[in-house]
Amino acid sequence: MTITKGSALKYFFIVILSFTFISSVSAHFYVSYQIQTLEKAYPALKETYAKLDSEIKSNNEKISFYSKVLDIKNLLSELKINIKNYSRTDLAYTIVKESAKHNIDPYLVIALIRTESSFRSHIVSYKGAVGLMQLLPNTAYYISQKVNELDYAKRKELFDPIKNIKYGINYFAYLKNKFNGNEQYAIMAYNLGPTNLNRYLNRDYVPKFYYNRVMANYKRILEINGQI
Repeated sequence: MTITKGSALKYFFIVILSFTFISSVSAHFYVSYQIQTLEKAYPALKETYAKLDSEIKSNNEKISFYSKVLDIKNLLSELKINIKNYSRTDLAYTIVKESAKHNIDPYLVIALIRTESSFRSHIVSYKGAVGLMQLLPNTAYYISQKVNELDYAKRKELFDPIKNIKYGINYFAYLKNKFNGNEQYAIMAYNLGPTNLNRYLNRDYVPKFYYNRVMANYKRILEINGQI
């Protein structure tokens, strides 16, 4: 078979076009494969980055938590608080942990304790309120029925500073919730009881004596801590 110059040129163009087509198809399949690979990988990458972001936030929260524990511990040192059988770190950790559960300012909790007992863990009021946060046994029992983590059995438990703080903070959180997040009313009710406070409020009278005492202690605590 004789191949003419024209035929050779024709075959040359066919080969070139075929190669171009094959290359184009190959490129298309390669790009498609890469896209499919990325699409498959993306959920896994998204999950990985979400997990990493969560870990970073978790670590930041831990750093913030323990920084606050250290800060409260140093504050207790400044206040010269010494309680038998427990270190200042024990007290600080409990105050910060329980406060964080209910979005309560731990420095306000310290102000409440200072107002109630001046950090005397074995004090008993003439009404029978016990310990650091001056809780009545009936109140402690009532709160323990509402909070799974608390299991009140005997009055003597309230002399334990850590348990007393837990009951006290949970009671304050209960009052804050009862008064729709009104912290001022919660502080007043902590002293008067919610029923008595409602009686005053129904008469358009806001009894601020105890609240003002707590706020004065709160301001003093922030001053000692260098926050104001």
